Amino acid sequence: MGLDLTIVAATLTLALLGERLARRHHVHRLLWTSCAHRTNTSYQSRFERLQRFWTPMRSVVRPPNETDVVTFDLSEARNGSLIIEIPPKSGWYTLHHTHTQSDGCSEITTLSGRWFVGSATWATPGPAPPEKPGHWTSMGKLDPNDDAATAKLSGTVASRVLDHLLCSMVQDAEVYFCLCTTPAWIRALYAVTRSAPRLGEMLVRRLLWVQIRATLHVHDFLEDHGTITIFRWINPWSPPSWVHRFEERMRFVKSRAISGFNYWLSRNVLGMSVRYKEYVPIWANDAEQK
Repeated sequence: MGLDLTIVAATLTLALLGERLARRHHVHRLLWTSCAHRTNTSYQSRFERLQRFWTPMRSVVRPPNETDVVTFDLSEARNGSLIIEIPPKSGWYTLHHTHTQSDGCSEITTLSGRWFVGSATWATPGPAPPEKPGHWTSMGKLDPNDDAATAKLSGTVASRVLDHLLCSMVQDAEVYFCLCTTPAWIRALYAVTRSAPRLGEMLVRRLLWVQIRATLHVHDFLEDHGTITIFRWINPWSPPSWVHRFEERMRFVKSRAISGFNYWLSRNVLGMSVRYKEYVPIWANDAEQK
């Protein structure tokens, strides 16, 4: 029995060391013949028709020709500005989220099209309700079948750096599966799905979901994952004020718990990071030097 346990332990240790060794560039080239690199987006200011962005509150099993796309224009990001363009037939919208600090919030101005911002609707161009700390909100085109809609977000440079980072991750979603740092078992699993595009798309979306939540965990961006309503039975029609306070507190706790788990998973199992030098915009370096 003792010998069997020793063999099992030795096998697991060798497998772990082998998997770690396979992530090194020269070993990776011997095993996989090619090693991809993340796209250098330092000078990229416009991210056209991004797919798979956020995947909010929907099944991740989506066709590759998904129409829910969005364009992020960061041409004026060095000044804290971002232009969001949602094309016709696209039902893209932001995550329902909040920030804990005012530095993470942005002012919103609709430029064209019909929008929903929080619980309000905006049919004419102009200022919309801004983001506020502790206030949960989202925004998107009012009707996916509408014509194109554009809006401007004005905030801090740090907020735009996060937008640039997320756009770069979405754009490079499939590159992850060909990196030296990606675990061998994930690369092998992705290779198997090449003959089944739908399964491959599901895998890409699943792991991109983890990557994005892990990244949000280290920034002032809390995604709404719901709350715990266990005490609603006390008075479903008019619950005491402490029930509302408890539920709001649990909304924050649940958000941090889910993003925290994804952060741990991405770093310790999936070989991901939440910051890549290839994705740092050149204007961010300029802003830091000022």
